[in-house]
Amino acid sequence: MYKLLSGNGLSSIDLSIFNTLSATDISHLFAICKSLKKVSLNSIDTMKMKDTSYFFYSFNSLTRLNINRINTFFVINMPRMFSNCISLQEIEFNKIKTTNVHDMSFILENCQKLKHLNFDTIKSENSRNLSGMFKDCISLTTLYLLDFKTDNAVDMSYMFYNMNLRSFDLPKFITNNVEIMA
Repeated sequence: MYKLLSGNGLSSIDLSIFNTLSATDISHLFAICKSLKKVSLNSIDTMKMKDTSYFFYSFNSLTRLNINRINTFFVINMPRMFSNCISLQEIEFNKIKTTNVHDMSFILENCQKLKHLNFDTIKSENSRNLSGMFKDCISLTTLYLLDFKTDNAVDMSYMFYNMNLRSFDLPKFITNNVEIMA
């Protein structure tokens, strides 16, 4: 399903006929769908997914997104999953499982209109690459990371680059294994 709908001019889409039971790689599925304003993911079966990188990359018109129905338990790669969603104001993912994810780099990079983000339910203890996660989220003023663990992180470069956070706590940030923290 790699790049199946990538770069099209769709403004809406019905995914109810998609059979994704065997798919393991849905990276770039909706990448650069600049006109898509609404997407319903209720019918997509993501039980076997391992790669969701660039999944919603450059969704320029999307303002709200709820991905709580996506099963991400087996996903190991999530880089740039929501990167460049410049109009995204609200994202709901408090039920997704990220325990096995190794790469969350640039996952929300350049989400310019996102103001508040609760990352408390995101499990990151196995993630090695956390670089640029919130880079260029220029409107983000509130970020909750109280249970966000970085025990195995090796790269945390540009993680909070070009942001306007008022304050945030990092009580579970362990940087013993970090090699890159530019």
